[in-house]
Amino acid sequence: MRGVTTLILAATVLVVTACPGASGDADIQEFIEACLASSNLPPPICECSARKAREELSPEAFAFLVATLRGDDRRTEELRGQLDIAEAMEAGTFMVRVPAECAGELGGGG
Repeated sequence: MRGVTTLILAATVLVVTACPGASGDADIQEFIEACLASSNLPPPICECSARKAREELSPEAFAFLVATLRGDDRRTEELRGQLDIAEAMEAGTFMVRVPAECAGELGGGG
């Protein structure tokens, strides 16, 4: 259990430190905008990632991920308290694994 907690924290720190931003309610367009602003990913990868996030993550985990991408520390901290361990793990590792999946699906990155 301790290893899972450490992994969640490490993944969350990785995502938070890699991504600047703002605040607000999370929807797919906001995810795409945050993704484009906080990464070097092309629009098709951010769009694919947004769709997958909406499908795979709980509403709270989706909002957490958008807040993280935006660098909204206050909202991220607020939402972190609402996530169970599985949701935190999925959100914390999402941007590590899904853009690569999308690149593969889109034939190398769009």
